[in-house]
Amino acid sequence: MGKRIIVIGGGASGLMAAARAAELGADTLVIERMERPARKLAITGKGRCNFTTGQDVSAAIEAFGTNGRFLHSAFGRFYSQDIIAVLESRGVRVKEERGRRYFPESDRALDVVDALVGLAADNGARFMTGLRAEKIRLAAGGVAEVAAYGADGSKAVFAADAVIAATGGMSYPGTGSTGDGYRLASELGHTIVQPTAALAPIDLVGDAHPALSPLSLKNVSAALTSGGVVVKEQFGEMMFTPFGATGPIILDMGKIAAGKKPGERMELVVNFKPAMSQEQVRARLLREFEAAGAGSVRKALETMLPKRAVPVALRLAGVALERKASQVTKEQRDAVQTQLTGMRFEVKGARPIEEAIVTAGGVALEEINPRTMESKLARGLFVCGELLDIDGPTGGFNLQAAFSTGYLAGESAAAD
Repeated sequence: MGKRIIVIGGGASGLMAAARAAELGADTLVIERMERPARKLAITGKGRCNFTTGQDVSAAIEAFGTNGRFLHSAFGRFYSQDIIAVLESRGVRVKEERGRRYFPESDRALDVVDALVGLAADNGARFMTGLRAEKIRLAAGGVAEVAAYGADGSKAVFAADAVIAATGGMSYPGTGSTGDGYRLASELGHTIVQPTAALAPIDLVGDAHPALSPLSLKNVSAALTSGGVVVKEQFGEMMFTPFGATGPIILDMGKIAAGKKPGERMELVVNFKPAMSQEQVRARLLREFEAAGAGSVRKALETMLPKRAVPVALRLAGVALERKASQVTKEQRDAVQTQLTGMRFEVKGARPIEEAIVTAGGVALEEINPRTMESKLARGLFVCGELLDIDGPTGGFNLQAAFSTGYLAGESAAAD
């Protein structure tokens, strides 16, 4: 019989950890607090699951910022080509989309879930669902057992030679990510970097964004400014909602919005025509207004903006909807141009951490061995996935980090 390993959490990192540990002969048990594993993985990418990136390792590490260096060993051991091979070996065909993002060909995240659950089970891992890990106990400096409780209050204690904490962060608590791992790690002496929202939608102030909702935009640019200075700018897809804005380029700025300080003036500036220079936009507006003649400026502007955006742009520019295009002054035309290339929205902050796709913060990286994912403070404890203080942009980076750190944790925990 191999080492007794308890994996706490059956999400992306936990499933990969369990599959690898069991493959190496460890007696592996996955404790999952939900009735089914990988609930969060099943809804990623709006149910499509952008499970990895095609960027090379160095580019991916850079995408995670300063903390990305922690992932060198994990990415070196298990990276995008490896997870692609795993999925395809389980019958999941994959495809590459714009931005080197990988999805299952079926566009069904559940296919990825089923493949990973099946892999872990076929390798010999066992699953116990509906159990919440309450405490990890140590003996003689190493892991000894895990105590867990069922929904009915029943208690179970599992002996262990190693424990892999893969509980996730605090986003989407309805999927089981309720921050349990922070408490478990803290009780064993670990420092928890304050969890905050990352990859989160942004709350906006005012009445312009509700009027634009539910407008989806492609090939636009959005900049987040603080005190009038651009902090981050992104190009791609976004969507206006009743509360503010969301979509890939907005989510990538959510962490900054979450850190907005009291009294700080932060704005979201949207350019509907990023492929055109200011001179080109000016010339195009002039042509459209001249062509419209006695027709309304609203109709003229519908050739350059989505219909839902036209009334908002004209109102913000101070131009009446039914004003004749031929009567628009140069000053008014300049004001309209400003809305096309830099519509401004005051930022209130990010949506609550419960609505974030990824949680920033978590177990301090300096307390984890990056070559093994083992705790430097508690022998036999391994930490992986979103529970670690690491987060990256949209595009499959975060799931790849979960798979990679989970694989390395499972491999290391099973080693003699």
